[in-house]
Amino acid sequence: MQVEARLIFLDKIDTGDNRYQISDPDPPEDLSDSIGEAGLISLPWVQQREADKAFRVVAGFRRITVCRKLGWPQLTCRVLPADAPKLSGWKIAIADNAVTRSLNLLEQARAAAGLMDVCDGDTKRAAQMAGPLGLRINPELIGKLTRLLALPRAVQQAVAQNRMSLNIALNLEMMDESSAVAFAGLCQNLKPTVNHQQEIFTGLYELACLQDKSPADVLACSDFSEILHASRTDRRRQLQALRRTLYNLRFPNLSRSEAAFEQKKKNLGLPENMNISAPPGFESNVYTLTVRFSQSRQLCDYAEKLAVICRKPELEDLLDRSLNENS
Repeated sequence: MQVEARLIFLDKIDTGDNRYQISDPDPPEDLSDSIGEAGLISLPWVQQREADKAFRVVAGFRRITVCRKLGWPQLTCRVLPADAPKLSGWKIAIADNAVTRSLNLLEQARAAAGLMDVCDGDTKRAAQMAGPLGLRINPELIGKLTRLLALPRAVQQAVAQNRMSLNIALNLEMMDESSAVAFAGLCQNLKPTVNHQQEIFTGLYELACLQDKSPADVLACSDFSEILHASRTDRRRQLQALRRTLYNLRFPNLSRSEAAFEQKKKNLGLPENMNISAPPGFESNVYTLTVRFSQSRQLCDYAEKLAVICRKPELEDLLDRSLNENS
């Protein structure tokens, strides 16, 4: 395949033709500074369309965008022959991006979709082609990445910016579009950990099913909207309040029992470094006593205090399951 470098007028390049686009359209500021100071170090790739003789971009969307903003009338590009197969274009597009930087998951998804197109949906073959181009993806990941492209743009951006895990994003297939977008916005604003994302997703989805509402409608109710729109509240406190409210609404009886238990434990007057924990979910009658000490003398002292606590009526009150369940 013969490739030539040619000087091409920018008004002949159609950046709206995104057949081979992998990167996000908005270029980073440092790229603009670099091109403005040093010029184009790596030439973009283009391919002339046979229908209208305009050029589509194969690689270098952001470089061309920057050159336009800088007022360049023309620039030198490598030109892929018009009759070159799509596979050649995708190989150039992927290698040009993957060799110079790590691709985010959304960019990997676009690259995987391009390879899947030329491989007739064969994930194994697409994965084999991706490796030599600098893109390390396996068939299972390709399947997940192509599903990402079917999700709303807001969800894709949350994944690309590492605000939402890929697996959580794919769970949003269970939600309607407005709910998926609302959840993506929540992740963008509160930046929950992956574990918290899973916790919030599960609780929100289950609560929506119980209330026969969409997850977006649940988040729009006053219990949550006041938390999510509290602009002066610390993000971590917002996240903590959201999780607690979601838990209380999802498990009202259990949360009341836990609150009653904590109040009774406070009434018991446990010494510092001693704690009694309720059985998880109050599903058994086995409680846990924890004592923290560093010297044997401290342990003996705690043993004496524990003997006093065992004679308190508040202890029986604490362990009375019927009282906890009816509180």
